[in-house]
Amino acid sequence: MRRKLEPYKDQKAKFTATVGRFGLKPAFRGGDQPTILLKNIIMKSEGERIAIDHAWVTVGKMIARSNPKEGDRIEFNAWVKPYHHWDREIRAEIPDIGINRVSAISLDPIGNGQSFLDFWNEQAENKTRFTTNKLDDVLEEHNREPIR
Repeated sequence: MRRKLEPYKDQKAKFTATVGRFGLKPAFRGGDQPTILLKNIIMKSEGERIAIDHAWVTVGKMIARSNPKEGDRIEFNAWVKPYHHWDREIRAEIPDIGINRVSAISLDPIGNGQSFLDFWNEQAENKTRFTTNKLDDVLEEHNREPIR
C-alpha cells in the first residue's frame, strides 16, 4: 500500500513521472481500454515531495492528444484516491491508494520509444480484441496529420 499518499486521500495534487509503457485493461462494459504506466512518480504538495514507484492510469482524450512516448517526462494534476487491486499471490483484493483523473498535462518529449497513438493505432488495426471507441476521434486526427 502506498501509505505515503494516505494523508492526501481525496485531494488533487501535482505530479511528475516518466512514461513507462502502454497497455490494455478490461473495460467495465466489455472490451478493453488503454492504460499508461507512469514510473518514478513524484508528488509535489506544500513544499513536500513524495516518491511513488509506479501507477497504471487509464488513458483519456487529454493524455491521448498529448501523445506521450515511452521515456517522456510528464507533469500533470491528478486526484489521490483509494482503490482495490487484485493480488495474484494471495488471490484476494487488497486496498491501496492510487491516482486517477489526470488533467493539466505538460509533456517534456525526451523519450524515443513508441508513442501512445502508434500503440493505439496498432490495437485498432489488430482487432483481435474489441477495444473501446472513445478515442476514435483522437486517432482520426492523428492519422490525418503529416508524419514528422
